[in-house]
Amino acid sequence: MESGKYELFKVTELSEAQQKEADEMSLFVDFADDAAKDKFVKGMFSYESLWHTENANNNNPEYILSRQYVSDSWDYQDMTRYTLMRPNQLGGWSSVTPTQNLVDAYWASNGDAPSLASSESRAAAYKTMRADYDAFVTEFNKREDKGGLSAMEAFVKEKTADGSLTRYEYMQQYRNRDSRLYVSIMLPFKGWYETNYGTNFAYEWIKNGNNESKTGFNFRKTLSLEMDAANQGQATGDYPCIRYAEVLLIFAEARTEVEGYDAQVESALNQLRERCGMPNVPSGLSKEDALDLIRRERRIELAAEGFRSDDMSRYEDAYWQNAMNNVPIVMPDGENVITMKWSTRMRLKPVPQTALNVNPELTQNPGY
Repeated sequence: MESGKYELFKVTELSEAQQKEADEMSLFVDFADDAAKDKFVKGMFSYESLWHTENANNNNPEYILSRQYVSDSWDYQDMTRYTLMRPNQLGGWSSVTPTQNLVDAYWASNGDAPSLASSESRAAAYKTMRADYDAFVTEFNKREDKGGLSAMEAFVKEKTADGSLTRYEYMQQYRNRDSRLYVSIMLPFKGWYETNYGTNFAYEWIKNGNNESKTGFNFRKTLSLEMDAANQGQATGDYPCIRYAEVLLIFAEARTEVEGYDAQVESALNQLRERCGMPNVPSGLSKEDALDLIRRERRIELAAEGFRSDDMSRYEDAYWQNAMNNVPIVMPDGENVITMKWSTRMRLKPVPQTALNVNPELTQNPGY
């Protein structure tokens, strides 16, 4: 942090595809004025395009340690970021997908915790919107000229143009949310125009479809916008194992634990908030409230980057109990995918049998 070598990545201009989505964001966020909108949308794309090939290299000021992309070798992690995390509509397998409780974790656009609908009311609202879409599909299929669009693309385009898309009760949960939500997760009925499958893409959740999400969502964050030259379904560009954003979060957590929540902690966190176009963090928090905020900020900022399991291993049992035990993972239509379970033993991993064989003084962790 004191070296002067690193800083958070930011964009100053938007591409044509990014500008198309930026123009639509007034449907999702109630901006105070044009300056507020400009800050918010540039924050969105500064965060998202950190991982895009043209910015994913060792010249990126946010990259501290990275796995470099090598064009003439096959790499499983590159396949994960291109094929495994994409939905079927974008040639992927939907093997790694976000959950509703991750979506719910994102702040409101004013930095507060959002007001969330119950699973029951959310499901009813989804079914109502889906019924409207299904009726639209019937009429759309009768059109001789479909304009080169899929039914979902046409539905979203028309509902966006007349301003009715986010009037649906189901879409209300996605209004006035953290800028990082919109560029981290593909939300049902939400457009994304930067894809290599065309500039009119709109995400459709197809329940029980082949290579479709089991949770209703797909990750958008970290995905490459182009496939490797060998056409092997791999992402291109380097991938950050350590980026400066994580350093700021580590500092904020460690200093709060030792010194309390002070101006230095706020400054570190506000660098993250400023980059993504979000309001500053609150001042004057107690140590306990500050740690809750930092843990949530870390979950949002580092979503899909592989830190969550290790992070939770640092947290106390009460956090696990709240986040994991008897927590249902539900689909948008209300069907339960799985109910998470937790017990104290899960905070520790089993000691490998090979280590126990070598050192008889070791004992196995409880529960294994």
